[in-house]
Amino acid sequence: MAGVALALLGWSQIARAAGDLMIRNARLLDGTGAAARDGVSIAIREGRITAIGPDLPEAVGGPVLDAGGRTVLPGLIDAHVHFAAAPGGAFRGDSPATRRELNRRHLRAYLASGITTVLEPGSPEATVREIEQMIAEGAPAPRYLTTGPMITVPGGYPGTDLHGPVKSPEDVRQKLALIQSLNGVGVKIAVESLGGLAPYPPDILEAILSGARERGLPVYAHATAPQDQATALGYGVRAIMHSPMGGHWMGQFLPPPDLSEEYVQRMAKSGAYQQTTFSILDAWPNHYDTARLADPSVRLVVPELELETARNPEATRYFFSQLIGAQAGWTPEFLRPYIARLLFRKTNLDEGLEYSQRNVAKLYRAGVPIVAATDAPSIWPLAMYNFHGPQLAREVELLGAAGLPPDAALAAVTRVPASMLSLDAEIGTVEVGKRADLLIVDGDPQKDLRALRNVRWTVHDGVAHTPAEWING
Repeated sequence: MAGVALALLGWSQIARAAGDLMIRNARLLDGTGAAARDGVSIAIREGRITAIGPDLPEAVGGPVLDAGGRTVLPGLIDAHVHFAAAPGGAFRGDSPATRRELNRRHLRAYLASGITTVLEPGSPEATVREIEQMIAEGAPAPRYLTTGPMITVPGGYPGTDLHGPVKSPEDVRQKLALIQSLNGVGVKIAVESLGGLAPYPPDILEAILSGARERGLPVYAHATAPQDQATALGYGVRAIMHSPMGGHWMGQFLPPPDLSEEYVQRMAKSGAYQQTTFSILDAWPNHYDTARLADPSVRLVVPELELETARNPEATRYFFSQLIGAQAGWTPEFLRPYIARLLFRKTNLDEGLEYSQRNVAKLYRAGVPIVAATDAPSIWPLAMYNFHGPQLAREVELLGAAGLPPDAALAAVTRVPASMLSLDAEIGTVEVGKRADLLIVDGDPQKDLRALRNVRWTVHDGVAHTPAEWING
């Protein structure tokens, strides 16, 4: 029955090796809201947790891992990633073969960073099939979920034919059938009025929403501006995929007002989830603290090719120039670096980040469920600084800096995204019967969220490795 349930949830059909394991001497933070427990053992058989307690029998048919009093918590979930472009790939001109090899490393990087499940919302069909083929061939990888291609219309977001825009209700039906064939766990749409992008015609929108309901597929909405998030909420979406954004960095003369109390209460009553994606701003060049590139958790898992690009001043200039060109193609190329320096000053980016943090905290206080997610590598195809894997720990730190208590920030990468994905019966907390997806860290993340950087072991489906082993094994 478990296999049937997972199939109905859109779980990848790819067979995974499941391990037997006994974890001893752990400080367990199980993610349910219960107090941490010391001296705990966790028995795992065939990838599932079979017992939790202070004195468990030795024999489980597998190795014994002595946690040494370290903190064990649920494996992390990054519910917004993209594999269609690699950080710095546009500047380097990566070939498809190079991108595929980098993605093999990215999959390992997630595991090495304590991330055992990822959701790729809005992914080209070819990318989904590539990733699933890698996993089928045995590539170490987190649990991979997708919504398949984003449903877009001509002239709409993202302004390219990347996802194959739909032009009729029949096109929508075919796209929904494709999403289901890819084991999609939902449907992604884009609600973006800035920049004169085309909206969904009424018949197309109705075909998307009604078709998704008929297939039991929740709708996830890309929306960044507050007015577009309000529109998306009216569609009955499962989640808003970005934190509210605004500020001079977007070319706005006046930043938008904070979310209204009316909207906040409306979202709280709707039950929709709010993703953070603070990393979109936090990882930008003029905002980016280059000392982060030397962080051990970054150096171990990020491909050296991507780190070299991140250190390259020419790549930064390219990023700025191309981003201005994408937003205002009429701008003469020689002016773009000057405009970029004006718009993307550190003070502007800080202002935008603080705006997002302030409004997410406001939503949290109203009871809106918050999901921390990176959108790595973000700003497709110009992505350069938002790395696969280690950025999620930074996202959690930014959520804490926004004012959320540590337990709430940790829940935003464990229990809450599992609930959003309707997988809370399988993952998201450490409980008997659930998948053995665990993270073991040095330090106490309840006292210092930076402990998530100190991964000692990641356990995925009962298989435990150190970060170095996940990367190099």
